[in-house]
Amino acid sequence: MGAPVMWEISWSRLAEEERDLLRAAEVVNGCGGKGSWIDPPDWLFVASCDQHDFHYWRGGDEGDRAEADWQFYQAMIVDTKSASWWRRPFARIRAWSYYKAVRLFGAKYWNDGPVRGRVDLDAALRQGRAKLAG
Repeated sequence: MGAPVMWEISWSRLAEEERDLLRAAEVVNGCGGKGSWIDPPDWLFVASCDQHDFHYWRGGDEGDRAEADWQFYQAMIVDTKSASWWRRPFARIRAWSYYKAVRLFGAKYWNDGPVRGRVDLDAALRQGRAKLAG
């Protein structure tokens, strides 16, 4: 059995320039749902939130969404290790609350359908370039 389609394109394989272009194209926006009235602080988690946004943009089925959310939580736990020792318990609580929030309220932001692939990524990168140029 081959790798899941979900991994055709991966945030971890993108160069920093490509990530910046995806920010410009508003594919990723840090923590919080795009256009949501709730704007949680990025704090330690901006990179984890951007990766999670990318997974949501890429999409797939509900199983892919659950996996993206779990990976988000795991990435935030790694992020908490950069907090000072006395802030780590609070950081872990925040990570858990962000995870629960995306599980409960994230479905409306999920690309529920065919998984976006390289062609879609290239189009988003062009859009980012155009916004930065213009």
